[in-house]
Amino acid sequence: MSWTEIAWNLLYALLILVAGNVLSAWLRDATALALDRSPLDVLVRRLIVSVVRPAVLAITVFAALAQLGIPMTTFAAMAGAITLAIGLSLQGSLSNVASGAMLLSLRPFDVGDRIEAAGHEGIVSQLGLFHTRLHANGNTVTLPNDAVWSKAITNFGDLPTRRIDQPYVLVHDADAAAAERILLELLNADQRVLSEPKPVVRYAVDELGVVLTSQAHVANIDFQGARSDQCRDALAAFKQAGIRLASRIR
Repeated sequence: MSWTEIAWNLLYALLILVAGNVLSAWLRDATALALDRSPLDVLVRRLIVSVVRPAVLAITVFAALAQLGIPMTTFAAMAGAITLAIGLSLQGSLSNVASGAMLLSLRPFDVGDRIEAAGHEGIVSQLGLFHTRLHANGNTVTLPNDAVWSKAITNFGDLPTRRIDQPYVLVHDADAAAAERILLELLNADQRVLSEPKPVVRYAVDELGVVLTSQAHVANIDFQGARSDQCRDALAAFKQAGIRLASRIR
């Protein structure tokens, strides 16, 4: 190869690099503009946009090297080995990113919702690509997104109402009918309890005694306060009526 051909190849390679740089910037902006009209979450859009430019530049570099006559097999093998090593070392992180992208796209919950995920219950304070943060009992719980996505997620704030299921275990010889009347009177007197569906008391029996479970629907925002008040009032009413509990309330 003559010096003239080498010079022209260098010039073409340089032009390829310049064109690739311009094209990568244009594609990045065009992708960002297109994704702005999509329903995807902001973090997901940013992730996609951030990948466009490096991917185009990588292709541009390979094209420029090919123009210079440098064999691509060696570079391809090196790139494959490097990619494999990075992938193995970041396997957990990449799994969290993939799970975070799914959470952000499908939105089984939003910031501010009370959820139960990966064995923890709390209010979602942050949803990112790598982790989800909950506020629970005055503490901040940080959960890897892979752990959140791979298990069942219960969203307590997805619906406007929520049912309170409060069990009471009475001794076997207790007056269960009287206890049922007390519970229904308390539920019907509570202004937070919805009239539809009607509050009910369910019966069951276990080795400790008769299990009465009061069921009442309330607005989601009233759930914690109503459940606590119902439990307190029921305990006081049972004590006054001489109805004994077989064990602590579950």
